[in-house]
Amino acid sequence: MVPASTLNDAKKLIEAGADDIYLGAASRIFNQYSFNGRSVTSKNGKRVLPDFEEMHKICSYIHLHDGNVYFLANIPIINGNDTIRKEFLKYVRDGIGAGADYIILGNLDTLTWVKEEYGNVKTVASSYLEVQNELTLKMLEEMGISQIVLSYQCSLD
Repeated sequence: MVPASTLNDAKKLIEAGADDIYLGAASRIFNQYSFNGRSVTSKNGKRVLPDFEEMHKICSYIHLHDGNVYFLANIPIINGNDTIRKEFLKYVRDGIGAGADYIILGNLDTLTWVKEEYGNVKTVASSYLEVQNELTLKMLEEMGISQIVLSYQCSLD
């Protein structure tokens, strides 16, 4: 899985052998936050995140090549007031509508919100959750999480 910000990036990555990509998208409400864990713009001012229209094109291209698109709604902490919750869920819905196969989430609030609102959507617990033990793995499995990115501190032992 590799990051892509534009359709051109996605094409180059697939040609180079990538199967799956991950990306966030530009959001009006979250315009100062980058769910991809990087800046909203590059040093030269170029936008890093695609809009949802371009994301749809990226998803279509990836799906033509039998790949999956992981959509970043990955935020470690979020103020759970009702307005933010609604806007966050709209952001996720727009990602699903653009063609995302999986939603990457970074805290238990957002995991719960997405599971309650969108039921069967495939979700990924990101490394922001710091999953480091079997008990947490089992809890996330019971929540219906599709994949879990373990904390980097975990060893194979």
